[in-house]
Amino acid sequence: MTTDTIADTINRLITANKAKKATAVVQYSKFIESILSVLKKEGFVGAAATIPNGDKKFIREIEVELLYKDDQPKIEGARRMSIPSKRMYIGWQEAHPVRQGFGRMFVSTPKGVLTDREVRKEKVGGEVLFIMW
Repeated sequence: MTTDTIADTINRLITANKAKKATAVVQYSKFIESILSVLKKEGFVGAAATIPNGDKKFIREIEVELLYKDDQPKIEGARRMSIPSKRMYIGWQEAHPVRQGFGRMFVSTPKGVLTDREVRKEKVGGEVLFIMW
């Protein structure tokens, strides 16, 4: 059992990308599902589907389609910003572009998981989950 499911999800996506896999399997939770929907909207991953895990009814997993462009993975790297022992919060004025606008910052807000662009547009702050480029 993983204590930091967000870091585990990011790690699984990057590792599967480096291994040139077509899909990656991550642990299921509603929060991870919302993060994956934002990643899909931003073009980092493709479709994500919930799959049952054998005889265990309540433990499910999500199979995520990985995207490539010219045989290069869409996800080049990521960094977990807020960790369980040290949370990091920002206001909407502090949300800055990542890698000169080529990356994204993902923030958990009262309006759901948003990117740095959406945070500035909606004028809402929250916990910085991770950055991805």
